[in-house]
Amino acid sequence: MVGLPDGYGKRELASLMADRLPDSLRSSMIVDIVDVTSALREPASQNIERRTLIAGSVVSPRQGSAWTLEALSPSMDDQADHFATILKFLPSYSGTVPESYDVNSGCAVLHLSVSGMSVMLSSDLDIGSDDDRGWRCIVKHRGGAIASSIVKVGHHGSTTAHHMPAWHAMNAKGKSHAAVTPFPARGGSLPREEMLAEIRKHVMSLHVSGKPHSLPARVGKILSKHSPFESYALTTPRPLDGLGQVRFRMRDGDSSPRVTVFQPAWEVIR
Repeated sequence: MVGLPDGYGKRELASLMADRLPDSLRSSMIVDIVDVTSALREPASQNIERRTLIAGSVVSPRQGSAWTLEALSPSMDDQADHFATILKFLPSYSGTVPESYDVNSGCAVLHLSVSGMSVMLSSDLDIGSDDDRGWRCIVKHRGGAIASSIVKVGHHGSTTAHHMPAWHAMNAKGKSHAAVTPFPARGGSLPREEMLAEIRKHVMSLHVSGKPHSLPARVGKILSKHSPFESYALTTPRPLDGLGQVRFRMRDGDSSPRVTVFQPAWEVIR
């Protein structure tokens, strides 16, 4: 079973459109994503069920499953906004094309539950403009039901995804253990020191899966984002040198996870 988000960011939108448009309109920068969607339609993949990830959809075995993986987003209102924007990018649209596209509001936040352990995979979902969108919608409808033992911090620790009511809900059964992935944002590498200090207040432990402040130079220039057909380009030959791994493991009956850090990942100390 494969779950694909129904709200598309720039690269995902480009992939969707490339799947619908002639070869002459396809961008070479989204070829890998197109390959994945194409592979799922091949005869060898006929037994793979494709699921659309929207709020409330479940990607797990139907019967006798010891685990569940549920999508908590995107909300119906976030999806409606995305579809309205997608229509404006299609070649048949005759109006004014939007100057920008909301990359993150269509992200699928996933909540994994297995043997008493729960994990929040926060993706890049932003807080949301109202209670029917983003994290605000999740908290409104789920509340303490999203309590989590482990949290993959949303949007690389960005302020746009830091929603205190969500942290209160995720910590409803006690403070979680958390990890954040770095990203070479145009305004400076994420996560930033001030947000790491803030997030650290609300978790038992916090790790970063890459070298602090080293990622922008290693990843290289980031292209400007003006249309769905532009993406990020890695301009150095070994862009992943600065990345490590943070591994969480729990057994039945464990009250907290065991954390293993593979350098250059590191722990944020209070």
